[in-house]
Order: sequence, then C-alpha cells, then structure tokens
Amino acid sequence: IGNESIRNYVRCGKMIEAREVCSAMNVRDVYTWTMLLSGYLKQGNPNETLNLFQKMLEDRVEPSNVTFVCVLKASTLCVSHDLGKVIHASIVERGLEEDIFVGTSLIDMYAKCGSLENANHVFLKLPIQNTVSWTSMIAGYTRHGLASVALELFWKMQHNAVAPNEVTFANALTASSLIASLEEGQLIHDMVLICGFESDCFVGNSVIDMYSSCGCMDCAYHAFKRMAKRDLVSWNLMISGYLCHGMCKQAMLLFHEMVERKVRPD
Repeated sequence: IGNESIRNYVRCGKMIEAREVCSAMNVRDVYTWTMLLSGYLKQGNPNETLNLFQKMLEDRVEPSNVTFVCVLKASTLCVSHDLGKVIHASIVERGLEEDIFVGTSLIDMYAKCGSLENANHVFLKLPIQNTVSWTSMIAGYTRHGLASVALELFWKMQHNAVAPNEVTFANALTASSLIASLEEGQLIHDMVLICGFESDCFVGNSVIDMYSSCGCMDCAYHAFKRMAKRDLVSWNLMISGYLCHGMCKQAMLLFHEMVERKVRPD
C-alpha cells in the first residue's frame, strides 16, 4: 500500500507527499527507493536523486539495475565524472556492468563527461551492443569533435547489422558536417530516406546543416523543401547557410517567406 501510494504521488509530481509516505513506512524496499529516485530525476533534480541514493544505501537496501540507471542519469546531468566512477565501481562490485541498460547508461554518462576511453571500455564489455549503446558512443565522439571516429563507428554499426534510429542519423550527419565530408553525408542521407526518417524534423535539420557545411546549398534547399514539418531551426539553418556562402539575396527571400508563413523569427 505504501509503495502504491508513493507511485501515485510520483506520477502526479507530488514529491513532498511521496517522501512523507516513505518516511512513515516501517520497511522500504528497492522499489520504494527507486520510485522516489525516478520521481526527482523526472523533475530535473539530480542532486536530490543522488542524496536519496545515499540514504537508500544507509538503509541497507540493495540497488537494482533500474536504480543504477536512475543514478547514472543523475550523475550525467551533474556532469560529474568522479561521482560516475564511484557509481561504476559499485556496479562492477554487484556484477551489473554487463547489464544492457546499466551498461548503456554508463556509456552515456562517460561520453557526456568527456571520458571516451572509459565509455569505449564499457561498450566493448557489453555482451550485446544495441542501437542505444552504439548511438551513445557515436554521439560522444561527435560531441567532442572526433568526427572521423564517430563516422567510423557509424559504418561499423551498419556492418554489425544494428539498425540506426533518428538520433544515430542526426549525430552521423553532424559528424559529416564537422569534417565537411559531402560524400559520406550523401550516403547517410540516402540511408535516412531508405529507413523512412526523412519526416523527422531533428534528422531533417541535420541533413540541411550537413549540406550547408559542405557548401551544397542546392541540396540543402531541396532537403528543406522536402521536410513535412519545418521548425524555427530549419529556417535559421537555411538562412545562415545562405549567408555563410554569400548568397544574401536567397537569405532575404527565404526570410520573407518565413514571415509570410507566420513563423516567428528569433
């Protein structure tokens, strides 16, 4: 009954009431604590998530793989590499490093904290590397400017017959933009079309950015016109792309079209 009450309060975002129920319970299990951790995490409060995790350990409750996923996400939000390493040690101690959910969260945490060597170490130890783990690695290398390595991983992912998702494609296209690799960017764009991600605004914007960075504004405009839905980023990418290549008239025409279509400029 206590856990069910906490679950309902967490769903409604009532964390004070959820904590009160938790405090009144004589026995708190891993489910009790994990629900509270996830509640604070959803509210964007990673520090309280980590504080609660410490209290959970003091309460002598053994964390589950779901608990560690929550704690690693909190550590990622805090961009705390040292804290992440401490949590990683606890995960290894409990034999959970090869759990696909925990392993992927570890990769994401290390990649976002800039420790790509540790991220790669965890990635290679996973018994099965799925779309999320490959994407976390590709995103990590792209975020830190190692575009060639990111693209190499992307093609290895295809060789291993792991299907990319929209986040994978967006990061691979960004990596192509960073090194202005039009040939690879076009190949990835072809894959986007084959896999049916052309309508995704996030991917479409990455396609525009890639072509613009490679100096192929006709291709960028063609991709822009084919998008089922364009957001403010789409228009800004096209306008800035034209300006970067000295095509001021096209930039102004597009700006006027944007205003006519009731898209509010920033």
